[in-house]
Amino acid sequence: MGGALTLYLAARNPDKVKAIAPMAAPVKLKLGLRKLLQPLKYTNLFIPYREYTFKDERIKNNALLQYIRRNYGKLPVKNMFQLIDLIKMIGKELPLITQPALIIQSKYDDVVPRSNPHIIYDKINSSVKKLLWVENSYHVLVADNDRDLINNAILDFFNTYLR
Repeated sequence: MGGALTLYLAARNPDKVKAIAPMAAPVKLKLGLRKLLQPLKYTNLFIPYREYTFKDERIKNNALLQYIRRNYGKLPVKNMFQLIDLIKMIGKELPLITQPALIIQSKYDDVVPRSNPHIIYDKINSSVKKLLWVENSYHVLVADNDRDLINNAILDFFNTYLR
């Protein structure tokens, strides 16, 4: 959701957001559950969600993983629909993004389809846009094997475009 919020803020606040680095940002999802769960849209029910996976085996006892397990094991149905609505809105607003953009995605993301970074790249109107594909992480890029590579790439990108 962080990548989606990055795109939303950039589209809505071009005067305040000067450059972006959305990571694993969804703009199109395969959500076959939407139709099935439609009758539950306004309830306070939760559905179980699969556990996030990491290529970095050292993360199994990491504090971040413990936090993720406690807080992401169940999805509130109502909020899932809000996220879907946000993603739909962002898809329409991508052309409003003109800031320099470093779009980061794992080739092995198990949540966001591989087509999403290309959609973002093609639809934003930034004169500076770059795609960074990483290979040693899954969806939670800030915690997995490529975190140092990603952090350095973002730092370099922002140092270049936020001057």
